[in-house]
Amino acid sequence: CPKQLVELTQIQRLDEPEGYTATDKWRTTGFPNFDGAHKCQAQEPGAGVDFCLTRMMDCRKPSGAFTDNVRPELMVPGRKVVQTCTADGYTRIDVTCGCSGCYC
Repeated sequence: CPKQLVELTQIQRLDEPEGYTATDKWRTTGFPNFDGAHKCQAQEPGAGVDFCLTRMMDCRKPSGAFTDNVRPELMVPGRKVVQTCTADGYTRIDVTCGCSGCYC
């Protein structure tokens, strides 16, 4: 994971490889969607989110910010939960588990 993303999210796995080269082996058919043949159907019930663009500043708490969704034995100490922000998109919420049950 790029160091800039780790710094932004404050989450990091212990088992990250030293290096990574992207290949087509695991790439979804049709991705990247350069020809526009595939459309995001996130608004259609049960259609999934394939080919949908998401962003981090959508004011939703990411799944990695809930302690139940993260396997602590796979995470770097001190970087086990995603750092979230308030609705302004910039103000950070303290995720050091100082609140009841770590559900900040």
